Amino acid sequence: MNSPCDVLVAGGGVAGLPAAVAASRAGARTVLIERESFLGGSGVTALHRYLCGLYLNGTDEPKETLNTGLTREIVTRLRALSPSSHPLLLMGRAWGLPFEPNHLRAVYERLAEWESNLTLITSSTVETVQCSGNRITDVTVRTAESEEHITPRAVIDATGSGAVIRLAGAPFQTTPESECQPGACTLHLEGIEGDRQLLAIKIAWQLGRLPLLERSGLPPFAGFAAGCSEHEGFCKFSIPPELARMGEEAIQQRLARVHALLAERLPELRESRITGRTRVMERENIRMEGEWELDEDAILHGRKFPSGVVRNAWPIEFWEPGHPSPLYTYPPDGDYYEIPRRCLRSRTITNLFAAGRCISASSKALASTRPMGTCIALGEAAGKLAAIYR
Repeated sequence: MNSPCDVLVAGGGVAGLPAAVAASRAGARTVLIERESFLGGSGVTALHRYLCGLYLNGTDEPKETLNTGLTREIVTRLRALSPSSHPLLLMGRAWGLPFEPNHLRAVYERLAEWESNLTLITSSTVETVQCSGNRITDVTVRTAESEEHITPRAVIDATGSGAVIRLAGAPFQTTPESECQPGACTLHLEGIEGDRQLLAIKIAWQLGRLPLLERSGLPPFAGFAAGCSEHEGFCKFSIPPELARMGEEAIQQRLARVHALLAERLPELRESRITGRTRVMERENIRMEGEWELDEDAILHGRKFPSGVVRNAWPIEFWEPGHPSPLYTYPPDGDYYEIPRRCLRSRTITNLFAAGRCISASSKALASTRPMGTCIALGEAAGKLAAIYR
């Protein structure tokens, strides 16, 4: 069966759902495919506690989001589900909004339900992409029950892994493994006792005091956030490429080992237990070669563009390989930079767009554009551009 549509969005995660809703609201017959049975992607599965990339930097609490449209609508709906939630200064001058992953899932699924122009296909993946000349002409989607051929006018890759970009043969950039930012994995801990406010400092201190031989091979500590209940917390670790290559079992063993070491040394964690963990979440993957590449200079100088479609002020949060914590480099105080639409469109395949982590950007620039708040805005921008493509 061959199904035509105006816009096909691959990936129903943080950027993909806004892309599909924006295209649908622009009047495009839109198909959204998602490999999971639910919407929200890493915003649900990565156990993130803060929605970042929403606000201007500064010392004063921001009153509104930097981007309007769907970004503001989603934030409004999230805050309605959690009325006590308000922006928090996370580090330096950057703000984030606390959120519950299940709330993001609920908001995303409700937005999808309301769109009459939107067809949602969950538990599905893109299997093949066919091109004719400089256009995508056919996409094969595999579900548990069947295979469907979709003929789209425009396609948005919001998979995070660049699946459509690869299958279409579109040019892209990758970072050498020795320079690539490590992935991250988060443990969900229950049974924490006492004050959790200083746990991040205590964990870093205890791990830093371990003898070199005992510390060797353990994943670097990357942060701790308290959960909603008084005995709950989320402990994040970086997963360097050499550990990721060893496979799931080795990662699981290393994480269990580091938790056991911390439980021996910290009274707060003595009775704690691991009740869940994320898969390894990549901080960067492939980056599409677009009509223009966003670079570090544009961010640090707060550049604006006639074709700017997204505003962003999140710092360059770069995780150097081998370092336990990131280096933050900020745009000018009280200012932002813009991401032009040329970063969202392939330079060779005219009807291929990207949203989220696969836009056309350097590795350093991606460290600023990848937060969820920015990805929501990138998704909406890509959806609008794809909807008007002819």
